[in-house]
Amino acid sequence: MIKLLFTFLFACAGAVAALAQDTTSNKKYQKDKDKQQITISELPEAIRASLTREDYIGWTVGNAFRKEKGGKIVYFVELSKGSETRQVKFDAEGNKSNEKDKDKSNQK
Repeated sequence: MIKLLFTFLFACAGAVAALAQDTTSNKKYQKDKDKQQITISELPEAIRASLTREDYIGWTVGNAFRKEKGGKIVYFVELSKGSETRQVKFDAEGNKSNEKDKDKSNQK
């Protein structure tokens, strides 16, 4: 009888844990699943040249991604400098579209 009670309690605890999962990470995954990870050498020369400019001195290039958006290909480059990270979006000509600052200490 006690084994049956413990089995029931573990089953309930497992169900509660499954329902309590954060769904925002699933949204991020779905948003990012269209991105294709590429190597830095696969970035267009114009983007690699942009990354050597004064704005990015001291930043380390991490991952690079390619995504088709609205019939055009856009590139995302993750940069880090100490605990600060950025994700910069470029078009194929090396023009910066937008930049997102991320603080690792605030991420969960």
